[in-house]
Amino acid sequence: MRIPLVIALALIAAEAPALQKFTATDGESLAVRVSRDDLTRIRVEGGRIERVWGSQSAMEVQTDPQAGEVFLRPRSPSPFSFFVKTTRGTFTLVATPVDRPAETVVIRASGAAAEGRAELPYVTRIKRTVRTMLAGGDARRTPENRPVALWQEARVRLVARWPGSPNGEEYELTNISDATMRLDEREWQELAADLRAVAIEDHELAPGESTRVFLVRGGGDGRQ
Repeated sequence: MRIPLVIALALIAAEAPALQKFTATDGESLAVRVSRDDLTRIRVEGGRIERVWGSQSAMEVQTDPQAGEVFLRPRSPSPFSFFVKTTRGTFTLVATPVDRPAETVVIRASGAAAEGRAELPYVTRIKRTVRTMLAGGDARRTPENRPVALWQEARVRLVARWPGSPNGEEYELTNISDATMRLDEREWQELAADLRAVAIEDHELAPGESTRVFLVRGGGDGRQ
């Protein structure tokens, strides 16, 4: 009777949801498995998931706001990536669908991420947001490509946004006048009441030249 018992235990173990545990720092990428046909549960140890970004064509996402967890199901068998923002840090998950009944992914934040992004000093978060935008490769980057009417002598286009606390925005400014244009960060203050910081790559533009402008808005110091 011992052999059937071993077989039964093996079958129970095979049918149980698989648990994947990761220890990661803020901004780290994680390679995870997700169930090809069933929902995969994702949670963060000692924290809550605030938002998930990814291609809607790649996955279906269900949220549990009360528990601070999410459940997702892939829409195709191909690997895909998505961005998870939590109270303990932000992470990029690279998911591979597998032929299993269910999967659970647990993320444990370590280092600076364990302190929580919202608990970082306000000025530190502003500087981090600017550095992230300058690098341009963060998973939070959401393309926009929308014209913004500001000045007659310039063509301004909102290129991308970085959701978060605070929020980041990238603009492209082109000098469409016949004279050299000199840019000043203070000129952007009228754009938004919640503007916190401005970074301009090139402060002097010849006719036809363009530059990138980065804005940090809202969040973190009691003002929105």
